[in-house]
Amino acid sequence: MNKIGKRLSEFIDDLPDHLKKDVEKNFGRDELAEKICRVLDEKLDGVGTIDEILIAVVKFENAGRDIQSRRYLVNKLYRMATDGILVQYHDENGTRKKGAYKLPSNKSENQETSSAETKPLDEEGGGNRDGCV
Repeated sequence: MNKIGKRLSEFIDDLPDHLKKDVEKNFGRDELAEKICRVLDEKLDGVGTIDEILIAVVKFENAGRDIQSRRYLVNKLYRMATDGILVQYHDENGTRKKGAYKLPSNKSENQETSSAETKPLDEEGGGNRDGCV
């Protein structure tokens, strides 16, 4: 039953453009989120600060038009962390690095950051790698 509302997502690309745009929102498909995941994986070795992610997405993914401001990206990263697509980065001592995110390496890590301890702040936005398409 968890898949209700998402079962036909593989057919979105077959829709006419005027319908595709509206339907993609409901299926959680998000080009900017995909670009963020791609640069984290391919350019930043799975982890990056807000500023590193901003620079990489604009430079390597031509996403300058997608990001209106740094604050917009901060909010986007927070929402991605809340949705379990990204997790907040912790160093080897377990200390959270403010404003740094990474692609999760396993499901338990994904569930940890979806908890109520994640709070939106100005300098920080807030998966499993499968969360990134």
